[in-house]
Amino acid sequence: MSAAPGELAPDLLVAAQLGIFDDAGAVILSFSYETDAAAFFNSRMARRAVEERLRLMADVARRLPPAFRAAFDKIDWDAWWSVGETLASGADDEAARIELWKAIKTLAPESLLWLRRYKAARPELFALTPGGRAA
Repeated sequence: MSAAPGELAPDLLVAAQLGIFDDAGAVILSFSYETDAAAFFNSRMARRAVEERLRLMADVARRLPPAFRAAFDKIDWDAWWSVGETLASGADDEAARIELWKAIKTLAPESLLWLRRYKAARPELFALTPGGRAA
C-alpha cells in the first residue's frame, strides 16, 4: 500500500524509533516524579539513567526522517536537538542544568503527550509490523 504524495506511509524503522522515544520518556518521568532539581542533580543514579534516556530521545529526534518530524509538528524536535548537543558537550554549568531540567519536567512530558495523541490518530505509523498492519 503506497501513500499519497505528502502523506506518511508506515515505516518499520520509524515505528521502532518512536517506540524508543516513548519508552525513554516514560523512564524519565518515573525517575523525576516528585523530585526537585537539587535532589535530581545530586543523585548520580537518577541523573545517569535520565541523561541516558534524554540522549536516546535526542538521538531519535536527530534521526527521524524530516517528513515525520514535520507531520508530528507539535513535538519540539529542535529543542530535542539542543538537548542532545548539551549532553554531547558534557557541560555541567547552570545553563546546562537549566536546559536539562526543562527537558525533564516540560519537554519530555509534553513530547510524550503529543506522541500518544499522534499514535491514537495514526496507529499504523507506530505498528512494529511491515506495512503498519496489526499483528
